Amino acid sequence: MKEFKISLCFIFGLLLVLPMFSFAFDEHKTLAIGAQAPDFSLPGIDGKTYTLQSFRDAKVLVVVFMCNHCPTSQAYESRVIKLTTDYATKGVGVVAINPNNPSSLRYDEIGLQ
Repeated sequence: MKEFKISLCFIFGLLLVLPMFSFAFDEHKTLAIGAQAPDFSLPGIDGKTYTLQSFRDAKVLVVVFMCNHCPTSQAYESRVIKLTTDYATKGVGVVAINPNNPSSLRYDEIGLQ
C-alpha cells in the first residue's frame, strides 16, 4: 500500500509539473504538408551565407540535418553527395545543415589526433 501511495504521489506531481515545461514543446511546431518553409540565414563552409531564397530555383528542396561527429551522418555523407549530383538536373536542391559548433568538439571526437 505504501508503494502505491508513493507511485500515486509521483504521478500526481508529474502531472502538476509537466505543464510548466510545455513552452519548450510549443515553440517548434511541425510544419503541415505543403506549408511554406521557414526562412533561414546560415553560413556555408564556402564562406557564403545561405537563405531559403538561395534555393528559389529548386522545384524541391531537400533539407538534411548532419552532424560532423555522428557515425550515422558520416556513413551517409557520400549518399547525400550522390543524391545532390543525381537529382540536380531534375530541379532538386539539397542543403545540409550542421547545427554543431566545430570549436566545441575535441579532435578525437571527430577522428583527428
